[in-house]
Amino acid sequence: MEISQIKQRLNILEVLGHYSIKPDKNSRICCPFHDDKTPSMQVYEKTGTVYCFSGNCKTHGKSLDVIDFIMNKDGINKHEALKKAAGLVSPTLVSVAQVSVATPDRTPPDPEAVKENDPKDIATLITDFKSFELNLKQTQGAEYLDKRGLSWQLLRDKAGIIYTYPRNL
Repeated sequence: MEISQIKQRLNILEVLGHYSIKPDKNSRICCPFHDDKTPSMQVYEKTGTVYCFSGNCKTHGKSLDVIDFIMNKDGINKHEALKKAAGLVSPTLVSVAQVSVATPDRTPPDPEAVKENDPKDIATLITDFKSFELNLKQTQGAEYLDKRGLSWQLLRDKAGIIYTYPRNL
């Protein structure tokens, strides 16, 4: 996966969520890189960046994208931050490629229409599924999966994908 693909598919809010950081209603957070009593870091969702306005911050004056944020938050080099970001984009890339989606009472998809184990398609499916998980209620999600011959248990057991209930934080 290329850096541009990682940055395109990994939303800054997903990265912040990974670290249990949630912006307030004004898209601000307490900066995780220095002691902060009031939020001094602005989250720019459209550009996928954050910026700390505190002069006490080691990142002051720098706009941080998802890779830079991971690198600074974990204190790791860029190469390791890229690997971690790629893992956040598609943590189950290998597992999903091995999942069989056909169930005994359903007919399998047409082999001509499906490129088996195509990492690009798998990564896209994972990204789409993450969005699906976050935006739909459980009953709608169960219906969606049932129509496609899948189950939450199959995705959880074989691919490590889980459903998370929407939370109002």
